[in-house]
Amino acid sequence: MRLTQEQIDQFDREGYLFFPGQFSPTETRTLIDAVPPLYSRREAWNVREKGKDAVRTNFAAHLVSKPFATLARHPRMVQPVVDLFGEPVYMHQFKINGKMAFEGDVWQWHQDYGTWLNDDMMPTERAMNVAIFLDDVNEYNGPLMFIPGSHKRGVIEAKHDLATTSYPLWTVDNALIAQLVETSQGDMEVMGPPQEHLLMMPNGAYDTGIANHFPDNDKLVRTFYPVVIPDKEFPGVGLAMQLALRATGGDSRADGWTFAGESFSRQRERRRIGFVGPPGSMLTVSMSKLLKADAINDPEVKKLKGRSVIIAPNNIGTSDRHFSPYSRLLPGFDNEPMSGGEIHANAIETIMSGVYPRNLSLWIAWPALVLVLVFVVTLYLRMHPAAGLGVGLAFSVAILIPAFALFQKDLLLAVAPFHVALATAYLATLALRLTGEERQRAQLKSMFGQYVSDVVVDKLIAEGQRPNLSGEKLEVSVLFSDIRNFTTISEKLDAEEVVEMLNAYFGLTCEPILEQGGMVNKFIGDAVMAVFNSPVHYDDHARRALIAAQGMAREAEGFKIWMRERFPDRGLPEFGIGIGVHTGPAVMGDIGSVKRREYTAIGDTVNAASRLEGVTKELGCVVAASAASIKAAGEGIRTGRRQVVHVKGKAEPIEVFEVLID
Repeated sequence: MRLTQEQIDQFDREGYLFFPGQFSPTETRTLIDAVPPLYSRREAWNVREKGKDAVRTNFAAHLVSKPFATLARHPRMVQPVVDLFGEPVYMHQFKINGKMAFEGDVWQWHQDYGTWLNDDMMPTERAMNVAIFLDDVNEYNGPLMFIPGSHKRGVIEAKHDLATTSYPLWTVDNALIAQLVETSQGDMEVMGPPQEHLLMMPNGAYDTGIANHFPDNDKLVRTFYPVVIPDKEFPGVGLAMQLALRATGGDSRADGWTFAGESFSRQRERRRIGFVGPPGSMLTVSMSKLLKADAINDPEVKKLKGRSVIIAPNNIGTSDRHFSPYSRLLPGFDNEPMSGGEIHANAIETIMSGVYPRNLSLWIAWPALVLVLVFVVTLYLRMHPAAGLGVGLAFSVAILIPAFALFQKDLLLAVAPFHVALATAYLATLALRLTGEERQRAQLKSMFGQYVSDVVVDKLIAEGQRPNLSGEKLEVSVLFSDIRNFTTISEKLDAEEVVEMLNAYFGLTCEPILEQGGMVNKFIGDAVMAVFNSPVHYDDHARRALIAAQGMAREAEGFKIWMRERFPDRGLPEFGIGIGVHTGPAVMGDIGSVKRREYTAIGDTVNAASRLEGVTKELGCVVAASAASIKAAGEGIRTGRRQVVHVKGKAEPIEVFEVLID
């Protein structure tokens, strides 16, 4: 027997297939007759009921019984499985469940793969059950129950039940089973009360109500059906509506009803439940109080007068417990499920009072969303991304407070649009800032990249203060460096050798400037001009300039060795440099023509620094700094000789100090 595509599609949709008459009565009788000899054997593979001799389950019959060995390999049993898997299969387990209806211990709800995974270490859930019914199966005869579509949930977490029966089993939580049943794709079948109960009702079955709950996809019960089955010829009214009708003398077979100004037609339509509060908010009286002799005098029992009463299990162990909107974890509330009876009571209260949860007006919700979004985006753009993320998360949590307050007033504020908007706005502003920073970084790099370190560029972006290209007066420290006897050296070297020497020298001596956050402003022949405190502000710019000068002097000392090794026997004078540093005001700006511009410093401070470089020859030192630079640098800079010099272009003399090299 091969499966049709329609059967394969049905299996994919529902998770099971039935094949009535797959084996003939004669074949079935052969299998039935083979069971007693198997059960009579005192073997470990016969699992008996707890404390009894009756066999509950027999394992591995295909290894000891010829009829069952034939069944295990029969194409009519194996081929459908092969068609569904699309590959050869093997027999993992073979058992006969001989439990009688209404006798022995229960069979808990379970997935067999839970046992195969945890006990047998089956590596993957590519496994399938094949069941052969040896007896007729109905709701009163030990039925095998399936939940249609539950296979799409995949492997469900199971717990190991070692106590309920003699056969240890990996079982599924009853509350989850109830939810799977309520959301399953199975056919609806009404299970009415016993006939003797119907005889006590004036209208028979039409005085009954369908008690199912219908959770949403997130397993929360928020709604109910006043009418479950619209057919007037069928007792299809929901329990809540039926009790409301009984309380008001209504007719469940009418075409429609009106309660508290709300009209109900005989159609299957969901209505929202107006919950009066979390679990336990409804008046609940224990049955033990009702059964007492003096129950009529009990104050709690007296409160039942004139009310619709639901008799239902309310203990923790019952499976008739469902998640409600109050089951969300909120401070001050228990997140336990609500009993089915209390949910019905809330539905009845909703019908009788006419208080239904209603969506908050869009004229209020959307302007509120826009206001929150504008406020948060403003904060996002002004704050660090990490702080902005914290603000977004805080608002995501904070929006739950008004939503919950409105929920208690039976007004529904959808928080998902707020959460989506907050997340989208954060990501959008983050992307905007990143792309803006990248553009800014590229612009700054094109302007300063050759003259400052990447750290300085990053600091410019982080501080958000770009230099004023149109011009500004700043306190800066300017450094000038020059090679001694450069004219003589260049006359004794070829042009290529001069360029090679300068590139090697500048590569070494510019590093201390960059390390101290300075800007290598320009190269003037063999001279270097550097500026500190622009474009990035440093309070200790004078100290940085002097430390950079000391570093350049050390690099120049090492460069002497390079010169001797690179140009031996060329009669070159000893390599040396002079460095001048001065601190004072200067004009910083983007200066030049339309076609060629340069961000640089101009003013007396620049001229003075250049002249101080020449003073190093008079002092016989490498680094000379003005008193202004020494004073601004603070303690820790060692100085040597001191001299007051008149610098060309300045009327006032300048006090100059030799800066010692550590």
